[in-house]
Amino acid sequence: MNINEELQQLLALMEEIFTAIQGNGQFIENRINSFIDGFLFTKKNISQRNINENVEMVFSNLENVLFLIVTSYNSNNIEQAKKYIGEEFYEVFPLWLETVKQELRHNIVILGVNYRSKLITSLFEETLYNVVGYCSYSKVSLSDTHLANLPIFECSSVNPTLFDYLVIADDITEQEEKLLIEQFGESKIVNLYRIASEYAQTYRTIFEKYYYYSLLYTNLKTAKTEKNVEIITTGTSHAVHGLDTELMWKKTIKLCGISQDLYYDYLLAKEAIRSNQNIKYCLIGLSQFSMGYDLSLSKNQVSLIDEIYYPLLQDSHHYSLSRKNDKTIRIDTIEKYFNIPSPFNQKIIDSFLESLNFIDPSPQIKQSYWDNPCENFPIEWLGKERALRHNKQIHSKTINENRQILRDYLSFLERNKVKPIVIIYPTTLYYNNFIDSSLKDTIYQVLEELQKDFDITFLDLSTSSLFNLNDFADSDHLNKKGATKMSLLLNKLLIDTKLEIE
Repeated sequence: MNINEELQQLLALMEEIFTAIQGNGQFIENRINSFIDGFLFTKKNISQRNINENVEMVFSNLENVLFLIVTSYNSNNIEQAKKYIGEEFYEVFPLWLETVKQELRHNIVILGVNYRSKLITSLFEETLYNVVGYCSYSKVSLSDTHLANLPIFECSSVNPTLFDYLVIADDITEQEEKLLIEQFGESKIVNLYRIASEYAQTYRTIFEKYYYYSLLYTNLKTAKTEKNVEIITTGTSHAVHGLDTELMWKKTIKLCGISQDLYYDYLLAKEAIRSNQNIKYCLIGLSQFSMGYDLSLSKNQVSLIDEIYYPLLQDSHHYSLSRKNDKTIRIDTIEKYFNIPSPFNQKIIDSFLESLNFIDPSPQIKQSYWDNPCENFPIEWLGKERALRHNKQIHSKTINENRQILRDYLSFLERNKVKPIVIIYPTTLYYNNFIDSSLKDTIYQVLEELQKDFDITFLDLSTSSLFNLNDFADSDHLNKKGATKMSLLLNKLLIDTKLEIE
């Protein structure tokens, strides 16, 4: 943590103390002492900067008031101390606070005048930076001396006392950067474009290495933070391949994964909805075997808990972790190993990358994964093998547990005013002929029971004639063409559902 971030935290604490003192409750003397400690620390650090007379006057005014308060308490003149607190202290503190916050904002000049300039300026001004102008290597014409009411300088003529940092937000040569360092000094130059490019390359490498974790982590982050997300979908690989979110009626995020079970479906949905109250629909994707399936009891697949679900959700369900002290570098921990120069931070890097479209904030599965067979075997043989494999994953105790999980899931959605739509995704007859029919019967029985208590829309497309073999990547996963068809079908259902609700 740099000194500016430390001072920002201190100011927030001092605001809390100020509010508590306003309440005129107990321990006012202790709170005043804590406030004074914060004031002295702030004064020491701010005075080391090149501050003007107005800032010095604001500090002096608050210091005088604090002196009067302390003197009154030391003289046991409590009423006088309270009067100083109730009048002078309340008057001078807000101005002092605003003045310090302004002093903590770094002045920067952005190198790069292009279509991104205004956007980059807004990114910086949302944090602790004042953008005071732009500079350009090309000669500035009289008609181009300002952008967004800020001056544009030629690099050769910009005054170094104008800024704390010159931020390179464009792709320049090493020689050009070297000349800037010689002109202004290395401590004033931050090549944000190069840092972001290197970060993006590292990010993409790690994303590929831990692909399914990265995909789910990124989508969960988006679902939690982006207020235009209205639809989330959970489920197994059938749900992963079953929708094209780019075609959906409203912003849709997939919180589904390979071999994901109802337990993790529910945890992921809770994470997203608790953080984002704008989510209105939850598509609960069920595979025909879902009611009897528990990832944590599936010996051949529990590695997914080590690699994906425990790192993401800190929950291993019934499984005992094989790697309790996992120090793997994933996309959510890159910043611990990537040097971002002070005073810039991860938020600036993330926002800058997004503005450059270097990183997709809500990626879908790879096109190659979608269109190519999930398992490269003859579809007739594969359908039978996959169905029989899924039949063997069923645990009788799990059916009862999943019945309760689904009830809890639906209850949570109801409390948060999220409409549930339960979907069994399409599969081919080569799969349907061998999957245990009692598994789907169990889904129907459970949903029939739950529909007495919850408003559920249920869509079983497992044997739908709307889908043919050309819509499948293999025996039980849709390809991009099939996902397109599925998405358009769901759009119609969602729009009709919306009309019914309204």
